[in-house]
Amino acid sequence: MPQRDHNQPPSSAASQSTAVCAVETEFPNRVTEQLDLVGEILERLALGTPDQAQWDRLINQFENLRHHVIVTANHLHATEIRSEALARAQADAIVYSAEVIDELEETRQRLSEARAAAEQAAGDTQRLANTIFDRTHDTIMVFRDGVCVSCNDNALSLFGCRKDDIVGQWPKPLTEEFLDGGTDAAHHLRQCFFAAAAGETAAMEVACRRSDGELVWCEVKLTGFLMQADRHVLMTVCDISSRKKFEEELRRHRDFLNNIINAVPDPLYVSNHRQQLVIVNDSYCRSFDVDRNRVVGKDVREIFPGEQGPLSEETEHEAYEQRGTTEEERTHRTADGTKRIHSVRRSVFDDTVSGDQYVVGIARDVTSQKEREERLNLLASVFNNAAEGVAILTRDGEILEANPRLVEMFGCGALVGRQLNNIIELNIEDFANELVRVSRGEPWSGKISATLAVNEQHWFWLSLSRNEAAECPGNEIIAMFSDVTQLENSQRQLRRQAMHDNLTGLPNRGFYRTYLNELIHPKNGTTDPFTICFMDLDEFKGVNDSLGHGTGDQLLIEVARRLSTTIGQHAFIARFGGDEFAAVFPQRRCREKNVDDCIDALLSAFQEPFDLGTSEVSIGLSIGMASYPFDGTDVESLMSNADIAMYAAKDAGKNHARRFSPKMQERADQRHLIQAELRRVLQGGGISVEFQPKVCTHTGKPHGCEALARWRRADGTMIPPAEFIPIAEQTGVIVPLGEFVLSRTLECCRDWNERGINLFPVAVNISPQQLRSVRFVERLMEILEEYNAEPEWLELEITENAMVEDIGHAITTINRLVDLGFRIAIDDFGTGYSSLSYLRFFRIHTVKIDGSFVSEITTDKKCAAIAESIISLGRGLDLCVVAERVETAEQREVLARAGCDVVQGYLVSRPLTALAIEEWLQSTNVATEMITEF
Repeated sequence: MPQRDHNQPPSSAASQSTAVCAVETEFPNRVTEQLDLVGEILERLALGTPDQAQWDRLINQFENLRHHVIVTANHLHATEIRSEALARAQADAIVYSAEVIDELEETRQRLSEARAAAEQAAGDTQRLANTIFDRTHDTIMVFRDGVCVSCNDNALSLFGCRKDDIVGQWPKPLTEEFLDGGTDAAHHLRQCFFAAAAGETAAMEVACRRSDGELVWCEVKLTGFLMQADRHVLMTVCDISSRKKFEEELRRHRDFLNNIINAVPDPLYVSNHRQQLVIVNDSYCRSFDVDRNRVVGKDVREIFPGEQGPLSEETEHEAYEQRGTTEEERTHRTADGTKRIHSVRRSVFDDTVSGDQYVVGIARDVTSQKEREERLNLLASVFNNAAEGVAILTRDGEILEANPRLVEMFGCGALVGRQLNNIIELNIEDFANELVRVSRGEPWSGKISATLAVNEQHWFWLSLSRNEAAECPGNEIIAMFSDVTQLENSQRQLRRQAMHDNLTGLPNRGFYRTYLNELIHPKNGTTDPFTICFMDLDEFKGVNDSLGHGTGDQLLIEVARRLSTTIGQHAFIARFGGDEFAAVFPQRRCREKNVDDCIDALLSAFQEPFDLGTSEVSIGLSIGMASYPFDGTDVESLMSNADIAMYAAKDAGKNHARRFSPKMQERADQRHLIQAELRRVLQGGGISVEFQPKVCTHTGKPHGCEALARWRRADGTMIPPAEFIPIAEQTGVIVPLGEFVLSRTLECCRDWNERGINLFPVAVNISPQQLRSVRFVERLMEILEEYNAEPEWLELEITENAMVEDIGHAITTINRLVDLGFRIAIDDFGTGYSSLSYLRFFRIHTVKIDGSFVSEITTDKKCAAIAESIISLGRGLDLCVVAERVETAEQREVLARAGCDVVQGYLVSRPLTALAIEEWLQSTNVATEMITEF
């Protein structure tokens, strides 16, 4: 019989039958409806004479009836075909059903046979399982869902409990388990149980408490398995109490042996004949900086390469050959490079069980002992060969030991057994008591003078200390003598030199301060009033610059001599350095001549010129005075106030003296305030730049302008340049201030150039400090590059004195500036001290007549003559001559007649902001492009 695919269903006869029934029902209904309509029409025709419309209608009905009959016939034919197909499908289904029934019968027969075989096998398996379960020596428990469902009898005997304590719950004996060390194991056992239930195999060792209180050690193994579609866990428990006791005993013996080995203070090791380490103790690991777990079992030559370790191949072989005890010294270096020396003793023993031979070695660290021996040898050598004299004294001063150098120092025979203070005369007060204090542990050292046997005065540095190395430290004292006689004499000479000026021989600033401090804090406790004065030479720098430093030094010597001659009997005179001198007038020295008389005498003395051989020099003296305790009660305040008074004297003119007053302090404080504030405003704003225009003297046309720094405080008050510019010069702030003015000026110049406004050249003042800087030109070019500016836009105004401070440097710098395209002007011409001959060395373009001459040009013939001379000189040198501070038309007329080229001042305009000067330029109705006239 052919086999069918039982997964393939039989033909769809039911669906075909349903379709046929639907067709058979639909089409007869339609024919019946049509016949009914034809019957109605025929009845109506029989009752009356039909008209044409009724006939037409009847014909249409017959046509419809004919159509439906044809359709019905077609459907009936199709239905017949489908019925035949349905019959065939039903026949196939009957055949298929018979085949399925046969196959089911065969399957049932096979299942019956298999079930019988399975029941037989299950019975055999159950009997085998019961036999294993009941007769195994281990305890077996079966769990399902965390509950014990079965256990064998061994569980009851192992735990000493009833079956009710195990089955139907989590076994009670397993609720109080312990690990090694007494740790609760219940949580760990539960984790193992869950791991086994998840399909893993778990095992652990726990201690369980029997019902009688006895502790039983058990090895627990858990395995998960499926039974009757449920997950079960099989737990086997093996009693390992005997093994645990044996292991505990072995561990105790091992620990006892290890404790004995580790208690040995010296490094101990055991090695076999292959030179592999078998045992090392703690001291060994510490001494040789090794990890026991890493070195045991390894060849010692790998651990200590070369000859640096405690073992050596030769000595190990020697120990095996001699089978006795060997000893040697070995050198070892620790990880940090420290050298350690060990005395190694080795002996050989045989293992009676294995027959192997081993070496037991003990390495004793003798580094300290060796160092002590070397140190003793060194100390002995030092003691005998020391450059200092050394003696060992008793607490009574008797010499027990003395080195050869001490004998040589004292210049006498044997010293041992003699009293130290009987050999030399010591200037130590109560020497006996000092020795007693030293013997108690209080070291003493100091410089002493001693008269030797040859009646020579010597100085020694003596150090006394207790001999801690003695058996009884308090009985011996170490005395060390260093001959410092030569050093003491040198120090006295140096001390005098350190307290005096090398050039003039006068006391220096340090000596002066010490002297003042002694006057303020005298030993007798009584302080008398006194006066100090600071003195500064006027015009000394000009002498140095013009005549040279050698002549300047000679002048300083003569000044010191004149000071000493004039007031030396009444004052303590000092030189601070440079051209600064100072004096102190103690009251006890002023009984014949008071301070004011001394000051008058000084001022009169300095009106006389100094004869320096080849030249004669006249200089003045500016003196500032302060008195104790009225102007200060300490050294600092007195010196500071005298310095303030001296600067007030310099401001008053040459050869003046001023006493300190609180107003001077206020002015000094104001200077300091301005200095500090000026530094801040340069960083945060407050300084601005204004421009004062210059015009041609003859035509009135603009001829450039001058950039001027202006300082307006936050409250609107203005600080005059004459007040803050000198302070900036004195404090070094002038350099950043000058760079600030340059930057703001070039920023405006760049804007003017871009807008076609010609106010060039713009004059900018250059301070002497800027000119002296070695990087002045480089810094100037950096600022120009920053603002994309041209050198031709600027005219650098340099004062006459700044140029002659260092002629060589000034000439080099100015030549570089001119080569780069800058214009150079000499500012305040006629007020300096330079020679007119210097003008021919400088490449300059403009000379500016100082305003002090211009302001009185119409009233003072001398001023007019000086101004005319400067104009004539400038024109002769082909220079542009500018007059500043022109305030009246009359002054302008005089200057124009004399030939001055350019004027600047309030007559032209006050200094203006950048915007205001542009408006001023427009008000002059002059074209913005102008040709500079020279």
